[in-house]
Amino acid sequence: MSSMSPGKLNSQKIKASTTPEKFHNSDVDQTLEAFKLLIQSCYGPNGYLKTIQNSCGGQVMITSSSSVLVRQLSVSRPILKLILAAVGGHIAACSDGGLFCALLTTNLVKSCRELDLHPVLCIEVNELLLKMCGEFLDANCVSINVSDVQTMLSLVRTVISTKPACGLSVRDTNIIANLTLQAFLNGLPSPTEQSLRIPAVRYILVEGQTPAESSIVEGVLIECPEIPTYATKERDNLRRHSISVALYNTSLSGDEEGIPDIAMETKEGVHLEDASLNQLLVLGRHLVQQKIGLLACQKVVHPQLKRFLRSHGVLTIDRLSLLHIDAVQTITGARVLGTLQACIPEGSLGHLDGMVHLVMHGKSYFHLQNPSRPVSTFVLCNRTESSLDELKATCSAANHVLALTLSHPMAVPGAGCFEACLAAHLHQQSATIDSEVLIDLGCTRSQFKTAANNFIHCIEQVARATEHGQDTQITDSIHHHRWPLPRGVNPSDWLNRCACGMKSFDRSSDWQILGAKGDGATHKLKDPVETKDFAEQNHLGKEQNKCDIQDQGFLEADKELGFLLDSFVVKQNALHVAVETANIVLRIHHTIEDR
Repeated sequence: MSSMSPGKLNSQKIKASTTPEKFHNSDVDQTLEAFKLLIQSCYGPNGYLKTIQNSCGGQVMITSSSSVLVRQLSVSRPILKLILAAVGGHIAACSDGGLFCALLTTNLVKSCRELDLHPVLCIEVNELLLKMCGEFLDANCVSINVSDVQTMLSLVRTVISTKPACGLSVRDTNIIANLTLQAFLNGLPSPTEQSLRIPAVRYILVEGQTPAESSIVEGVLIECPEIPTYATKERDNLRRHSISVALYNTSLSGDEEGIPDIAMETKEGVHLEDASLNQLLVLGRHLVQQKIGLLACQKVVHPQLKRFLRSHGVLTIDRLSLLHIDAVQTITGARVLGTLQACIPEGSLGHLDGMVHLVMHGKSYFHLQNPSRPVSTFVLCNRTESSLDELKATCSAANHVLALTLSHPMAVPGAGCFEACLAAHLHQQSATIDSEVLIDLGCTRSQFKTAANNFIHCIEQVARATEHGQDTQITDSIHHHRWPLPRGVNPSDWLNRCACGMKSFDRSSDWQILGAKGDGATHKLKDPVETKDFAEQNHLGKEQNKCDIQDQGFLEADKELGFLLDSFVVKQNALHVAVETANIVLRIHHTIEDR
């Protein structure tokens, strides 16, 4: 056998190489266009669904939700990784508005690259207009009354109705929206508590039932498959009141997991397993002496310990997940014990007012009850596994939006009307820009107009993306809201309320195509008839800048007509993340990859 010299061996190693790639090339443009079409086709209540499956097969996911898309999409381009990371950060903070953020980011990057302007100038104009957007948001947000049920339901419905993968009818949407709000309100702390915490909602998923079968259960449900659903005797034996609870997150099975990793010496004839079991039985006797009614453990409990405790009237629940042990800790107030100490301090014990065996949708559950610590379990039903997963993600997002609204009780018009109003405001502001601003930017008025119109057009394109398959979307010269116009329909015969439902069309006003490049031709409707503002018809204030929808008359109208609201915090954060991410991408000149 011949030997090989070290030098020759090293020369045969494959060397890694870094390949610089210019950001401004056709491949990047095609990638951005494909990503834009993917996001845009998912946008809005009529968005198209996407099926996601990895290259090795496995579960097929059907979704149009940004949280699922960002988590499941596998991209190789560094630019797309950067955009997805930014959108993922926004979703982690707000749970909603991910598609808006991704679409606006991609629109800005793609359109600014096509302009005959220096990228730095586009970035500076984008930052200036973003500041104008912030001022417009602060001055024109909708002040809402968080104690009004109908107003809060409008926020929830806006989130749920934009997820077609949930497969909900209008009736199902109203039922799920009401239950989502009920679960959120049930989890709020009592007025006597000093700290305000975000309500955590627990979900039990039931596949094969209609969404109308969903319900809210006060307390915590823990599945117990070892108890048959027909065991009425067991059901009666499990009915308890005023129970002390001990909660463990360590193994009570007597195996080596609960023993420290040290060397141990034993006498001849002494078995470690028997000694561990004796220690567990000693713990069980102390639990009985302390009148513990329920032992809950995150891991496994030894069968002999279970039998011993059961013979003394102590119930045992083991194999709790991290989610369930947190729920048990919340409803009982118990401290999690991590050691096998015999005597448990009184302050570490929890309390339950009651515990029963509950049979629901063909499964057995332990139902833990404690009215003094409000915890709700959302029993969520849907027809298929994929629609059920999508519905759970949607309800979680709606719960997060309600929590954000509780801390910032403001909203903006939904269904693309806010974007149309924002675009109209930016048109007015950019047309009267001061000469000093142009000097600071170092550009001519024509260059500024080109960059500003591009930014505004990107906002309008997001508003237009809410509809799919409609040729015309218009905006008026008074309210500047968005009116979708089906093809072949005369505006004078069709226009009534805007997309969000908050404004009625004034037939004496001018209208123009939303998102049309250039100045856009204005038109008037035939046979102008004065129609008052929808809010004025319901006795709202006549302020131009603020719109207060706390008035009961407006909410009575909503019960019949409905209106759509977006969270102020979600929209504000999505707008900032989108523009700032686009500016970062525009500064990139090369991407360097390790091949």
